[in-house]
Amino acid sequence: MQDRAFDAFPVLLAFAAWLAGTVLAGAIPGPLADLARFVVPGAALAWATRRLARDSPMARIGAWLLLFSALAFAAQGLFALDPDDPDAASTRALALAWTLWWIAFAPGALMQGLSRGRGLAAASALAVVFVCAPALLPVPRGALAFAQGVAVLVWFAWWFFAAARLPAFSRGATSARGWSRRAGR
Repeated sequence: MQDRAFDAFPVLLAFAAWLAGTVLAGAIPGPLADLARFVVPGAALAWATRRLARDSPMARIGAWLLLFSALAFAAQGLFALDPDDPDAASTRALALAWTLWWIAFAPGALMQGLSRGRGLAAASALAVVFVCAPALLPVPRGALAFAQGVAVLVWFAWWFFAAARLPAFSRGATSARGWSRRAGR
């Protein structure tokens, strides 16, 4: 049971930091809010990818894509949005980080889900729909911030679900002993 709590810790840290940064965004300076909303959650979930299943090529590739997704989410906190100049380098870099976030998440979550069973596969497919919807569907300008917030919440929900399904995580696949057992040594 202690392992289960440990594996959920990065996900809880990521969500708590994102929630605190979002709630306190108006009360604290912009760079600190971005650090809490993006950099800390992205780094925590990048750390969490070390426990993802790696017992098949599909699971390994999915874990790498989820790592890239978490790092792209963290990168969003490094760039400022300039609404007066949408062609500014910082705004373009932020848009690139946002795009890399959901593009890497979609196949990564699906590959992890397919390699770990029907429950996570179904949750992954649903999460991909909600995470990708703000980018792929026409969303009214006034509802875009809400849709992006829902996408981030669904992303965290997927991580919670994946962490809750800890027995499906391949602990032996990441250890030297598990590797030699699979290799027939």
